Amino acid sequence: MLAIDERNMKKNNTNPFGKEKEIKEVLRKLTNPNYQGSNLALPEDATIIEKFKYEICQSIAHYKLKNKLELKEMADLLSLDKSSMSKLLRCHIELFALDSLITYAEKLTIPLQITETPRSPRKRILPSSNSRKSSRNILLAKK
Repeated sequence: MLAIDERNMKKNNTNPFGKEKEIKEVLRKLTNPNYQGSNLALPEDATIIEKFKYEICQSIAHYKLKNKLELKEMADLLSLDKSSMSKLLRCHIELFALDSLITYAEKLTIPLQITETPRSPRKRILPSSNSRKSSRNILLAKK
């Protein structure tokens, strides 16, 4: 558990998680597809398809944990080699097609549902030529 000394933090005017520059460096590493550590982080500017793929990978990883399965068992269930299974569980979404991930979720009987949610307002740098159009994101959600 992380203990934060607020008095010392205010006195030194520091962030307990590090300097902003250090935080950005960690995020840069975590969003790099070649990162060999734990799960990859999804970049802030991820596309809708990248978000779908990430959510499916997370659902498959949750399935593995919930069912207390070994990597080899998961790989066998999805007809993947251990290396590919490991990459899927660590959200290396660039290595997998969306339809393949959906097929894997179906094999594991993981229910998936696509829902529409309103897009959060964003600040525009340049005026939009068609500012009256409303837009919505489509998010992937588990049933």
